[in-house]
Amino acid sequence: MAQSATRPRLCRSSYQPNMLEYIDTCPQTTSLNELFSTKLNLSSLDQFNNTVLDQYFIYMLCQKIGEENDHTNLFQLIHKILIKHGQISKSIFEYSPPSLSSSNTLYTTYQAIYNSYANFIYNEFDLNVLLEIGCFLLKYRLCDIFISTINKQSNQRIKYIGFFIEIIAFYYIYSNHHEFYKNNRPTMNEQFFQRKNSLTTIDQTLQITTLSNLNPQQSQSDNDLFEKFLTALFNNGEIQFELRQIKSLLQTDAYHFLNKKLENKKVGFIQFIETINKKHRQNIRESTLKSLCRFHMKMCLKQFPNDIRQLNTYISEHLQKYLSYDNKYVFESDV
Repeated sequence: MAQSATRPRLCRSSYQPNMLEYIDTCPQTTSLNELFSTKLNLSSLDQFNNTVLDQYFIYMLCQKIGEENDHTNLFQLIHKILIKHGQISKSIFEYSPPSLSSSNTLYTTYQAIYNSYANFIYNEFDLNVLLEIGCFLLKYRLCDIFISTINKQSNQRIKYIGFFIEIIAFYYIYSNHHEFYKNNRPTMNEQFFQRKNSLTTIDQTLQITTLSNLNPQQSQSDNDLFEKFLTALFNNGEIQFELRQIKSLLQTDAYHFLNKKLENKKVGFIQFIETINKKHRQNIRESTLKSLCRFHMKMCLKQFPNDIRQLNTYISEHLQKYLSYDNKYVFESDV
């Protein structure tokens, strides 16, 4: 217990529960599954208006927990939260202060601590894990997993567009302005949370492979992961980027942290989005009737992907996986 208590925390709260604090203070023998079942309420929010799922993504990003490290149970836990109606409220770095009806003290406190909170996450987060989380979420129906308010579907759509635009923006900064990206973040040795199993032999010398040490082989791997993300984005079918909407979104207070990181890079970023849009249009032209039917079924099912499980006695396993966008957790979950 003493050892866990000394670990750095992503944020501190004196008046509201925060999952990250439970993780930092719980005994080492307590699993995340036990943590969720005994400590947390899916409807609770922390002081940054994060849902439990929002907090869990931050934990994964800063702990560098990606699927390549075989943390299958941790990704399965996301699925369990989703089918228990856990939802995403915002992008990782989205500014979402308490409502103006809240006390002035609470509102002022939020403004005072948000920048240090966001900068801490920015310094610690792992871009590859962010892309992996994006790929994972795109196997679901986005209108089910993002919080919405009554009669405000357009607001919900802006929420999930903002979530994925943020992922693309950070990849754009990393790939097209790598020196800026590297110089604005600490090295891995300086980070509180270091990537596990990240040692690799290069020229007989043990070095740490991180996003801040770019080499051709690593760059190709990152490109492949981004292409995997784009494929998942196109296959999902629910997102179409409109340049006017993106420009407007980047001007809002909610995305001022991302806007600051883009600084004088917005023209290049918009061109990057245009390239993605061209790929998307090409992908639509090449879509097969089978893939169009798959998307139509997904959007028409009352409960996706759970309803597909009910078809398991009538269709092949291969078709089940195809209709659920190859989401293996749909069939592994015991919830």
